[in-house]
Amino acid sequence: MFYALVIAPFSTVGEFNVTDSIFQGNRDGIEIGQNIRHVVISRSEMNYTGLWFGDEEFLEQCSSALKGSAEMVKIEDSVFAHNRACGMNCKGSALYLRTSVYKTRQLPSNNITNEINDQLIYTLVVVKSVFYDNMLENCSLGFSGSEGGAIAVYGLQLWIKIATSIFVRNGACKGAGVYIRLSDRRPISSLLNDPPGNIISSKLIIDRCTFTKNIAEFGGGLMTEVTESFLGTGSTVSTLIYNSSFIRNNASKTGAGTYLKYVNVSIDFGVEVIINMRDTDFRKNINTEKNFIDGKGGGMYVELTFVSLTSNASVKTMVKNCTFTSNTAQYGAGIFTEVDFCSLDFNSSIMSQVIGSTFTNNTAGLGSGISAEVGSCSVVNNSSIILRVTGSTFTNNTADYLGTGIFAEVVSCSVDSNTQITIAPSVDKGRIVIRINIAIC
Repeated sequence: MFYALVIAPFSTVGEFNVTDSIFQGNRDGIEIGQNIRHVVISRSEMNYTGLWFGDEEFLEQCSSALKGSAEMVKIEDSVFAHNRACGMNCKGSALYLRTSVYKTRQLPSNNITNEINDQLIYTLVVVKSVFYDNMLENCSLGFSGSEGGAIAVYGLQLWIKIATSIFVRNGACKGAGVYIRLSDRRPISSLLNDPPGNIISSKLIIDRCTFTKNIAEFGGGLMTEVTESFLGTGSTVSTLIYNSSFIRNNASKTGAGTYLKYVNVSIDFGVEVIINMRDTDFRKNINTEKNFIDGKGGGMYVELTFVSLTSNASVKTMVKNCTFTSNTAQYGAGIFTEVDFCSLDFNSSIMSQVIGSTFTNNTAGLGSGISAEVGSCSVVNNSSIILRVTGSTFTNNTADYLGTGIFAEVVSCSVDSNTQITIAPSVDKGRIVIRINIAIC
């Protein structure tokens, strides 16, 4: 790698600032060392980073325009355009922030050691910036590791705010505009010394942003993944999306507008996982797949798979005052929610609510407005799965098979007599199809 700039790989530096600068046509971008505390990029441009001229090292990972693991990164009034990362496992062609529960420290003996610091919260703030035509080229080669066409962030403790920013024509396998992964991937040896159930604090805020014409296999505009994580008492994990627009994004498989995925997650002792979508517009987003596996969620897709909840734990999804217009998918052109292979015990709950929202001219095979599926789950000891639509309007939607308004299906759930699985729509217009097959244990 030949970086335009490499900043302090092992020494500790307080703050690194780039202001009123242009980085253009570099083979590799800016590499930020692990012990940098704060990085600020303002009123700058980072363009045409990466392999643009048929480089023979195509299968090696090419650097992002900005790459590193600083504790705080702030980007304001800046432009990232035409950056291109290539390789078998490349991430974030504009920005790749790889955080870790480890903190590298140089010992007096000049040896390097990794220390566990799982309470360090990494912060990313992006304000008034534009990301366009940033591409992860390896997606066309079938490499699923291509994540975050413009921005990719990985970590255990994350606080991210992206506001008044624009994402246009970015491309990746997952999350063409923005990709965020929250994951606890420590080695077995460290988990034995520091057992699961630790306090995890993570918040993603998307406010007044526009995602337009981004293209991915999964999550055309935005994709978040919470995976392999143990959320113990005191943990908070929330995704908040306000006053934003997802327009003409494309996903060949699922979640053309947004894809919010939770898989292999244990949630314990009163922890709340919150997904809150408000005053946001989903328009003309398309899932191109038409088979019976993919094609889920033209506007929004929320997936919970292999998630276990116990002791008053909850996952709460609220979509309020949003509009879904002319979106296309095989299942749930507006919204698709899926709960499968999950277990709920001791007063735990999964609640999905759609309130005061509008669904117009959407097209799907099943559930042109909303499609909701509860698969093979165990729900016992006063726990509940509730899917509810209130005060919403469904107009001129088209379904090839069933559910021009809503298609909801409970496939196979084991529940006890004190448990409720409820699908309770209250809508002004639209055809509603509900299939329920519940085994009482």
